[in-house]
Amino acid sequence: LDAWRTGSHAIEPLVLALSDGPLLAELRNRKVRCAVEPMPARLAKLGDSGGGLLATVANGLLAYPALMSFAAKLRQRLKEFAPDIIHANGLKAHLLASLAASPPCKVAWHLHDFVGSRRLAPLLLSRVAGHAAGAIAVSDAVAVDFLRAVPRVPVSVIPNAVNTARFCPG
Repeated sequence: LDAWRTGSHAIEPLVLALSDGPLLAELRNRKVRCAVEPMPARLAKLGDSGGGLLATVANGLLAYPALMSFAAKLRQRLKEFAPDIIHANGLKAHLLASLAASPPCKVAWHLHDFVGSRRLAPLLLSRVAGHAAGAIAVSDAVAVDFLRAVPRVPVSVIPNAVNTARFCPG
C-alpha cells in the first residue's frame, strides 16, 4: 500500500478484514480505510490441517450453512464498497471472496500456504476456482504445490517484500 501511494497508481485501497487486530491498527495509522466483518466462530475455528479425515469432513459439512450465510453477508458488504479487485489472503479468505464477489469484480488469491497436503482446501478451492482471476504465490514451491492441487487458476510468483529499513535497520 505504501508503494502504491508513492507511485502513479490510481487506487483507493479498502481493507475488509475478518477480525480486528494490529494490522488494521497499522493501516488506520497510515490512513487506509478499514472495515471488519467478523467471521462466525464456527468458521474461524474450522480447519483441515489436523485431525482425522472423518472429523474434518463432518466439521466441514456442519459448517456449510454458516459458510453460505457468511458469504451472503460478505456479498452485501462488498456491494457497499463496489471494489474492482479483491485481493484475498488466506485459504478461508480465498473461498469466501470467491463466493461473495459479484462480476465485474476480480478476485486474486495471495497464496502463502501449501494446499496440496490439506484434506478439504484443494476440493473447495477447485470448486470456486472459476471465480479467481489469478493467484500470487510467495514462492515457486507454493506455486507448484498449488497448481498440482488447483490447476485452473493462473499463478504468478512474487516473493514477500520486507521493509528492511524498518525491520533490520543498518
